[in-house]
Amino acid sequence: MKTTRYFALILAAAICLFSSFKPDVAKSAVKHLPPIVITKNFTADNSVPGVATTQYNAGQLYGAVTTTIQGVGTVTLTNVSHSGGTINVDKFEGYISDGTYDYHIYVTITGNTTSGWQIYSATAEAVI
Repeated sequence: MKTTRYFALILAAAICLFSSFKPDVAKSAVKHLPPIVITKNFTADNSVPGVATTQYNAGQLYGAVTTTIQGVGTVTLTNVSHSGGTINVDKFEGYISDGTYDYHIYVTITGNTTSGWQIYSATAEAVI
């Protein structure tokens, strides 16, 4: 019985002692780099300007690919093909209309997580 009492006393003292322990070295602040935004300007075949955009964090895959046609709007494109390898080639397509023209948009992204990503090409066909 006496041993149990001493054990409980030592255990309580250890809990009190170590529960307030704080390390001498403060944690370093983790730096988060802002995402890398890549854009490519293009002109639809009816001379209306547009811009294709995506973003990624260093060492990671890129996010959604969007295009904006001036005076029409913005559309998120759909991945239609992927060619893997040392350099990946991904093709995207989308569609947006202003009531007069239907814009069929095509974007190709190349790269990898090591070297980064680029918008290789961006085009839009305007159909009446």
